[in-house]
Amino acid sequence: MIAARVLEKNVTDLNRNAIRKSALLLDERLKKITVTAMSGMLDDSFTSTMRDIRLSNPGSYFAHFAELQSWFMLMKVNEPAIESVLVTTPIGDFYPTTEFRLSENSFLQSGMYPIIKEKKHNVWVPEHKDMFFGGKRSVISLVMEPLIDDHTRMDGVYIVVNINVSTLIEALTDEWGVSAADLYLMTLTGSNVFTSLPFARPFLHKPDFLERIAVPAAQPFVYQDARKDYLVDVERIRLTDDWILVGVRPTDDLYKQVSAIQWTTVAIISSCGLLALLFSRVVTSYLLRPLAQLVQLMKKVEASDLTVRFETSRHDEIALVGNRFNRMLEEIALLIEGMKAADRSKRVAEMKALQAQINPHFLYNTLYTIYWKAELAQYEDVKEMTFSLSQLFQLGLNSGRETTTLEKEVLHVSEYLAILKKCYDDWFEYEIDLEEGLQLMRLPKLLLQPLVENTVMHGFQSRKSGGRIVIGIKRIREKISLTVEDNGCGMDAGKVEAAAKSPAGGSSSYALRNIYERLQLYYGSAADLNIESNPGVLTKVQLVVPQDHQELEWEEADERRNNFMRN
Repeated sequence: MIAARVLEKNVTDLNRNAIRKSALLLDERLKKITVTAMSGMLDDSFTSTMRDIRLSNPGSYFAHFAELQSWFMLMKVNEPAIESVLVTTPIGDFYPTTEFRLSENSFLQSGMYPIIKEKKHNVWVPEHKDMFFGGKRSVISLVMEPLIDDHTRMDGVYIVVNINVSTLIEALTDEWGVSAADLYLMTLTGSNVFTSLPFARPFLHKPDFLERIAVPAAQPFVYQDARKDYLVDVERIRLTDDWILVGVRPTDDLYKQVSAIQWTTVAIISSCGLLALLFSRVVTSYLLRPLAQLVQLMKKVEASDLTVRFETSRHDEIALVGNRFNRMLEEIALLIEGMKAADRSKRVAEMKALQAQINPHFLYNTLYTIYWKAELAQYEDVKEMTFSLSQLFQLGLNSGRETTTLEKEVLHVSEYLAILKKCYDDWFEYEIDLEEGLQLMRLPKLLLQPLVENTVMHGFQSRKSGGRIVIGIKRIREKISLTVEDNGCGMDAGKVEAAAKSPAGGSSSYALRNIYERLQLYYGSAADLNIESNPGVLTKVQLVVPQDHQELEWEEADERRNNFMRN
């Protein structure tokens, strides 16, 4: 009962923290969209347009209409979720020329106008069909009154920023993770903000439920419906007036570990009863136990297990034989450890020599691109690339360790791809899929980045756009598969694979051969490299390594060896 109460409290707290984190992520997403729209008001084309509107100068309408097109485009680039933008003013409406304006629908006659007039601040409108532009797309809208140079609002000027619902939902689902199915974004009146996502729980519309979630600073509570209990948690969205994020999870799912604890307790009690029944037999075999133990240890030594030791609290002849037996094993282990230490030192030196050859390979092109962007005054890109480069080398150095985790290896290649995206813009897209549960698995560092570099520099050399890279890491039975796939120009797979596995391979297969040699040094024959290629369609490089590799990390192995030799 004590364990059950503690577990229920911990689960409730974890669920509460998850809801708060999800609400914070949504607030950050809405804040980013708001900041994108507000920062755009500092653009010269926008401020000059507002000045002419204040002077009631309709003759400049068409000139400003053309000037604002770059402003509209910049907003969509900074925030891809923005579907369209409408600026309604006394001298006419401004909007992107890529959109078809439905002139019969005026903002002043829409339901948004009285809301912004009443609240006098930014207003978020739940999902609806876009009434201002053709296509009737599902959007949520941010309605704003712009500020001009003296920080005063423009009378009669309103900005409507339409956010693509599908894009926003997809981004939020990725950020929220697996708990997204239990989260509902709704208003205090019980309506769904995302009307295209129907409520999976019918009781979300019930008056007694709405009354409980509408309470300011509502605490988590248990709601019963159809004889089933649900843990409900509510978090308000700070950037809106009446939007709330409601988390609803069945208590059966949350507290299922309580039942496991109960059955474990029963199992332990049953085991204790069984041990009591066997106790008499243990007592009868007490006198012969040391001798039987020594015989069993000898059998293990015959099976090449030198870690066994004879232990006894007695001081008779059997104890004397056991001590001699232990000393013999220690001397044998010392000799074997010395041989292993010499072999390991050789392998460590070879491993570091191979990795040192590829660490600076990427630096030259990146520094040149940063220099070029600095020359063009693209300082944001320079800052981002410099930060990504520092992260890249921090992960690559890895505090001097030669092995890393899959999570850090994926982060390293992500930073590398981020830099390439800055260098080559729309040249390619990429996707990384790391199977859950493999993040902490250790392996030699710098395996994925050389494969991706080969893809970009050789596979896409004849492309100007449309490239695609897919990095996948998953379990295959007792192995781990790391694959890099692309739709580049391809290669002669058999020839390149043979060259990579040959010590005398050509320069064109240098990166692959380097990776293969490092895998062989660390895993031996348990690791492999496979290449498939269909030019222009799919080229796939696969690394296969064992999941449960018992090889000590190099630094730990050296430290243990040195301590052993000192002793």
